[in-house]
Amino acid sequence: MKDYRLRLFSIAVVCLIVAAPTAIRADSVGAATAKLLAQARRATVQYHDVNQAIADGYVFVGASPEHGIEYVNFGLVDCSFEPTQPETLRYFARPDGSLQLAGVEYVVPMACTSTPPEGFPGDADEWEPEEDLPLWILGAWIWVANPGGVFADLGG
Repeated sequence: MKDYRLRLFSIAVVCLIVAAPTAIRADSVGAATAKLLAQARRATVQYHDVNQAIADGYVFVGASPEHGIEYVNFGLVDCSFEPTQPETLRYFARPDGSLQLAGVEYVVPMACTSTPPEGFPGDADEWEPEEDLPLWILGAWIWVANPGGVFADLGG
């Protein structure tokens, strides 16, 4: 029975990896950005299980109906942008109470740069100043399609 569950889980993960790229088309963000977003998905696939995120250093920092549930890995916050190492994971609660990984956020302290950092290639992304903290934030919907686009505000 355990092998059966493991097989089902593996199939589900593969389906997520195969299905997710359809939400991020190269013609909407550019081929180089689409490639980096695919790398971000591969790097975060294990975080569909929030317990794995916690085990890897992500900690719960807050939740609200409009912003979802945030987990931050403070050990990743530095002056660099690494597409495969998002500082924040954004989840939304499903009706059954389980969490669905929807997107990631990248964080760069304003002490590192007074202007928005360089992020993904092209100009599809837009770094925003965090309201209450001296941080630049860039969100990306890499696991859930968003009508506003991949880089639309992750706030809801």
